[in-house]
Amino acid sequence: MLQTSQPRHMPHAAEGVPAPRMSAPKVSVVIPTRNRAHCLGEAIDQTFEDWELIVVDDGSEDETGALVRQYFTAPRRPGRA
Repeated sequence: MLQTSQPRHMPHAAEGVPAPRMSAPKVSVVIPTRNRAHCLGEAIDQTFEDWELIVVDDGSEDETGALVRQYFTAPRRPGRA
């Protein structure tokens, strides 16, 4: 995964606070890839907002990794997932 978050203390139900429910995205997309930087941008640049993307790179020797990192480190624009 390219982005991670730091774990937060979550009170236990025994402390009287129910655990928050995380909602799953409506759509999950898995893209297996190898040396496909030339066509990945079109697949990644979607306007639908409630989705997650899992890119499985099988040892690409082109710019696939750099392209994926670029999409997930750049500030998100409105209308861009």
